[in-house]
Amino acid sequence: QTNQKKKKKHTPTDVCNQLYRAARVNRSFPSCFIPDIERDRLCPHRLQLSWVHNAFCPQEPDNIMADADRDPEEAFIEDEDDAIDEASVDVTSRLDADGKLKATVDSNGLPVIPGLSAEDIQEGLNLFFINRQEDAMKFFAKHDEHPMLATLKAATSFVKAVMSLEEADITDAMQSLEAASHKARVAIHKHRKGVKQGLVDPANRSLESEFVHYKLMTAECKLLTAGLQFLREGIVEKARGGLNIRGAWQVYSKVAKQNAISGGEQDHLDRETRNAIQFGIGVFNLLCSTLPPKLLKIVSVLGFPSDRDTALQNLRLCFQGKGALSPVAGLALLAHHVVLQSSFASGENKYAGEAELTINECLKRYPNGGLFLLMQARFLRTQRKVEEAIGVFTKAMETQKDWRQLAHVCRYEIGWSHIFRFEWDQALPHYECLLAENEWSKAFFSYMIAVCKFMQGDIVGALPVFAQVSELAARKINGRPIAIDAFIFRKVKAYCKPHSCELVLPDLEIIYLHNGFSQMAHAALRDILARLTAWSAGHPTAKPDASGLVSLLSGAAHAQLGNVTEAEAALLSVEKLRKTIKAETYVLPFARYELAMLYANSKAKPTKTTADLLKKALSFSSEYNFDLRLHTKIHMAMHELQLH
Repeated sequence: QTNQKKKKKHTPTDVCNQLYRAARVNRSFPSCFIPDIERDRLCPHRLQLSWVHNAFCPQEPDNIMADADRDPEEAFIEDEDDAIDEASVDVTSRLDADGKLKATVDSNGLPVIPGLSAEDIQEGLNLFFINRQEDAMKFFAKHDEHPMLATLKAATSFVKAVMSLEEADITDAMQSLEAASHKARVAIHKHRKGVKQGLVDPANRSLESEFVHYKLMTAECKLLTAGLQFLREGIVEKARGGLNIRGAWQVYSKVAKQNAISGGEQDHLDRETRNAIQFGIGVFNLLCSTLPPKLLKIVSVLGFPSDRDTALQNLRLCFQGKGALSPVAGLALLAHHVVLQSSFASGENKYAGEAELTINECLKRYPNGGLFLLMQARFLRTQRKVEEAIGVFTKAMETQKDWRQLAHVCRYEIGWSHIFRFEWDQALPHYECLLAENEWSKAFFSYMIAVCKFMQGDIVGALPVFAQVSELAARKINGRPIAIDAFIFRKVKAYCKPHSCELVLPDLEIIYLHNGFSQMAHAALRDILARLTAWSAGHPTAKPDASGLVSLLSGAAHAQLGNVTEAEAALLSVEKLRKTIKAETYVLPFARYELAMLYANSKAKPTKTTADLLKKALSFSSEYNFDLRLHTKIHMAMHELQLH
């Protein structure tokens, strides 16, 4: 009716979007509700319609009203319980001497396992964070009859799968997550059965806390499963992943509301259950709050939270709780304070003090823990202490004996650190090793090898490597090449020929796009400006694309050094070329972002000017490389400057 009033025709995308919204509200939307004329119009989008319908409408129309009143959290858990064998829900093995159901966790919420003390359990939980990942997996596998340890085993498999991106690891992780979820659901059924049979002592608060924690474990498993489903190709996998995320959030949200007490504490819950709530609420809010605006609108419509202050508050509480999830919460905080800030933020890192305290506390708890050394090195690099960071990255790499994937992450960072110091000969071996052993992006590793050779003056050696890049398969996520691969393939195709290479300052361009200028020493930045000045003097008739790129790099470097006038002039010169730049269109919105941040950091212009420039960069209409990366940078800037 709304469309008819506006005299607007239904497009296939409109219909799919309306179906999705209706399905989200009603949890069911039978295909019989769709007019025949619209079904015919949907032919090109039949696959879209299919997943919307199948995902949200597993029941017949007659069952719609019966399902409408179901509790979302209970429905989420119960929908998969048909696979639970009734024999596995036998509660007799869990009865104490008085014939009452006993808890399987201690007062802190840690598993009670015959033959192991609480100290033994805690030591086993710490294995992963002291570089003994394989021992941790063996410990979890040996005692995975308990849902908590089964979930930790599955979470460890998830980390391995995400780092390797190998199908065998992804499949193994998904099977482990399904097994852990099944064990948690069996435990939930045992509790409910005990309640029905009068076997639960109302005064036993440990049982109630344990029951809540098992619900959270099912949500954790669904959330991690969704992460793996998004790594796979196919719209069905993406739809299932979306439903898993939504179901997981429903559990976290309801459990948090039911158990919240003023002051942010849940005094009737044990430590592990309380920390699990804090971690789940924190992670959901943190992830959603850092999404670029166009994705943030989608998750907001779907009911997901996006309050960064709430996220950080909950993660801090979880970290301070010193439970099983404490080190993971510490890593999440450091991912925000260090990794996110160094990758997307521009200007002073206001979280630097907290980041340093968190790193010191983690390394105190887990001396030489590779993951925390990695964060320490990233933090040092944000302080422009690149040489010192290389030493810590190297130490972190040498601690990784079990998982080569973690060592590869360290190599990747060491390679970047050497590039930030223009040490091409020392960076080269790391990218060669990654090309041989890592599957993340063969195109990127090859491109970096070629750039290193090119910058050493080995043009003959670089040209065949550049040529090889275009023959490699792109790493795809959600059916699209990842941003860096799309960028590299475009550059090589446009500028690299069998016997020549016309790339303009490829090293500085790739450094800038990875936010390297904000991490390099000031002396290195001054060297960059000297090179840019020399290039401009030697190419007075350069094409607009090349001139625009050089001006962007010059403006960004000047801004890092605090040269406001020079930075402003360079960035404004990019805008003057907007009608003549054809290939390197990304320099236009990036220049607008840099100019906005220059004004914000130097207070050279009113806040409205900064806001207008950020919005102008965000609304840039043409397609360009790294658009989501820039949108994330803009979103973070607007959040920090309170411009929303």
